[in-house]
Amino acid sequence: MAITGLLGFKAMVDSLRKAGGGAPFRIEALPGRPAIPVTLERPDGSTAPVDSVSDGVVILHFWATWCPPCRTELPDLLRRARTLRAAGGVRLIAVTVDPDWRAVSDFFKGDIPPEVLRDGAGLGADQYRVTSLPDTYVIVNGEIRYRVAGARNWGSEDAVR
Repeated sequence: MAITGLLGFKAMVDSLRKAGGGAPFRIEALPGRPAIPVTLERPDGSTAPVDSVSDGVVILHFWATWCPPCRTELPDLLRRARTLRAAGGVRLIAVTVDPDWRAVSDFFKGDIPPEVLRDGAGLGADQYRVTSLPDTYVIVNGEIRYRVAGARNWGSEDAVR
């Protein structure tokens, strides 16, 4: 199942490269350093260690409610990730760097999706070297393989390809 998601993601990357760099949906290939385990927080206050990224494809997306581009792109990313998960086991972890859950809860009108976790201390963002928001990393079989810097239209035809 994860192989199907990986092949679909690879096909998307290949088609974007052939299209002259993929603008406006630019994906940066990375050399494949090991994924960094981080501990995030669930809305109920319990911790969620994110260290089980050794198998399959994980989209690790850093965002915040106070970031206008993040607010715009996140709903499409959540929809796209659910489609990818159903088709091939790709998993999204949408990591908010908001200092508390209040703004996140307001953003989702009280119904925070299970894909959303919080990096309140900013340790995960530091470890992944996040320099601006939104920032997205694609982890394939435990290795950080791709980065999508900045906001993208995850509902676009480029994202579908």
